[in-house]
Amino acid sequence: MAGSFGLNLSNVWVSGTLMSIAFSSMSAAAKGTGKRLPSHEQIFLRSCICLITAPMFGEASGLSLNTSQRQLLLLRGILGFLAILCYYEAIAAIPLATLTLITRLHPIIGSVLAYVFLGEPLQPRQLRALTYGTLGILLLMSRSLSSSSISTDAVHTVNEVAPLHGYFCALLAALLSAASLLTVRVLTVLGETPTNIRSAFHWANLLGSLTFGWMFTRGGPWLWPRRLECEWICG
Repeated sequence: MAGSFGLNLSNVWVSGTLMSIAFSSMSAAAKGTGKRLPSHEQIFLRSCICLITAPMFGEASGLSLNTSQRQLLLLRGILGFLAILCYYEAIAAIPLATLTLITRLHPIIGSVLAYVFLGEPLQPRQLRALTYGTLGILLLMSRSLSSSSISTDAVHTVNEVAPLHGYFCALLAALLSAASLLTVRVLTVLGETPTNIRSAFHWANLLGSLTFGWMFTRGGPWLWPRRLECEWICG
């Protein structure tokens, strides 16, 4: 099975670089949006924009159900939505540079998941990278928690020290991103169209954010975005 899931390495590097640039841009925009709008509202607005603008780039915004991979598409959408939700929660809680370091663990985590679920070989250097990355995150967390316990400057504590739940959300975002990308890989090998894979992600974000908002706001009114927030979201 490992051989059947092999990919062209040059394509992997290009795709990974473009994805990193896109995620970094999204992170900066989400950070600029601020904390007034809840994460699920920001995700809802972004998914609406993606679905509306998709035809402008020659892609269909609808999701074709004429496929035998409906369960995998559903799984891809759910994992992607949860990853983005955790990512947005972490953005609001910890510094962007720290978040970037933590979430960049997802390629190594993906290698472990590919070993477990696809039977692909796991190289010693990948295990070393995962070990060093985990130790680095634990060091960041311990220093942050230590600083929060001795800091007497309330403003410094709020702005510079990352709360524990921010790290937890960042780690979850890395894990869920790795799992989501693994489903994308499997769907691609099984012949699913890229348009359908992307649409599953955007529709899951749309429906997931609506469901999440309804569950945790008890059907209450959503906040209307201000002009600057709209500009950051559209960016």
